[in-house]
Amino acid sequence: MVSVGKWYYSSDSAEFKSASSCKAIEPPHIKVHDCTSKAVEAVKMNYIEQARDLRDCAVKASEEVMDRLDELAEHLRYSVEV
Repeated sequence: MVSVGKWYYSSDSAEFKSASSCKAIEPPHIKVHDCTSKAVEAVKMNYIEQARDLRDCAVKASEEVMDRLDELAEHLRYSVEV
């Protein structure tokens, strides 16, 4: 997901930022990183069950990012066709 963040926070995505489907990417993207960093800390503390739960949280948020990217792609296809 690092590549998504680099694109999202760069000037390359500026022309898409007004689209609600683009704005919807940020919350789950932040959650991916939040859950992942917490999972790493949980592993370091040997809290394996908590780490697994946080891994699942990151996977779910990552899937949501992908869904939002699909929505943005659809929005852009529609915009080009109109």
